[in-house]
Amino acid sequence: MNVREDFRRDGLAAHFLADETLIALACKVLPGSKINIGYPAICEKEYEKCSRIVNHASNDLTELCVVGHAREDHLNKMAEIIKNSYNVTANSWIPISDYFLNQTVRVSSKEVFSGLKSIVQKWKQKSDKPFDIAFADCTSNEKELLPRIYNWTDYCLNNGTRNVIICDTRGIGKPEQIESIFSMLNVFGNRIEFHPHNDNGNALENIALALDKGVETIGTSFYGAGERQSMIDPKELISFGLSFNEYKFKEFEKKYFEMIGNPLEVIKTVYGLNVIVTGSQYRLRGRNKNLKIKFGVTSDTYIASKIFGKNIDAKELSELKDSLLYAEKNIVLTPNELFVKLRTGYFRDIITPKQSNLGRLSVISQEAGIQNG
Repeated sequence: MNVREDFRRDGLAAHFLADETLIALACKVLPGSKINIGYPAICEKEYEKCSRIVNHASNDLTELCVVGHAREDHLNKMAEIIKNSYNVTANSWIPISDYFLNQTVRVSSKEVFSGLKSIVQKWKQKSDKPFDIAFADCTSNEKELLPRIYNWTDYCLNNGTRNVIICDTRGIGKPEQIESIFSMLNVFGNRIEFHPHNDNGNALENIALALDKGVETIGTSFYGAGERQSMIDPKELISFGLSFNEYKFKEFEKKYFEMIGNPLEVIKTVYGLNVIVTGSQYRLRGRNKNLKIKFGVTSDTYIASKIFGKNIDAKELSELKDSLLYAEKNIVLTPNELFVKLRTGYFRDIITPKQSNLGRLSVISQEAGIQNG
């Protein structure tokens, strides 16, 4: 077996400071596996960081993977970065359950499938590099979901997609569900991957069932990092046959502490139970008024607009991340911390009132339980 290591994808908001030196060490920890290195379309600095990782950390043994949403602008960024690379691939994530569709993109499954077909075809026009598709929320309790998973998988794998990644996105998958899904997909051989979360404590049992059905690649994240601190650490899969270099991991961990800090403290700061950094997290947690919004690398225009109490566009969001997160190496900022920085001269030198519609900071939305800035 091998893994698709996601500490710089599913745990990006906690680990965006990870650079080419840390990723190169991660490759040596997990020879023969895949490592998702981030979303180059997030902002200019993330594009630069992903480029450096591709240029300096690509190697023969461990595949590097750039990630994007199923949108053409994301495909363009991924294709640009990996066009002259070696052993580097791309993948996109797309919601598949009715529940996830209603909570995020709010369009029908028919419309999403049409978009999926378009993305698969467009990638072939943009790049000859391998392209994988991940289906989010494959374990929702819905009558039509199982045949939809099969049909979408069948389309992707017969139209140029290399692998399909089946995601237990909310960590709610029961063993009987997992067995049914991977028994059904067994006809596709080793072109199916599994991305589990462990919210209900079944992840290791579910992984064993998936492996028994022919799955060879399992999604993991160092230190269990992820939006809910709910992923499996690759060290937990050594007993399943994962190639894991413990000596190189000690080097990796030392470098991590130097570069980012104590991983468990960092992860708790970003992904605590009452913390949200993305609109998807906010919606999937029922828009709970007790949730605390923090501004991070993965924050979207939806969540930024809630913080500011007015619409923030993609360009402004990118500039905020470049200057206040990447340049200053802040993992996340609370609304109050964000506003303090915006009141100083530093950010005004980057975005003047003429360049930005941020203007005067307004009262923060009370809907998410945030106090005034």
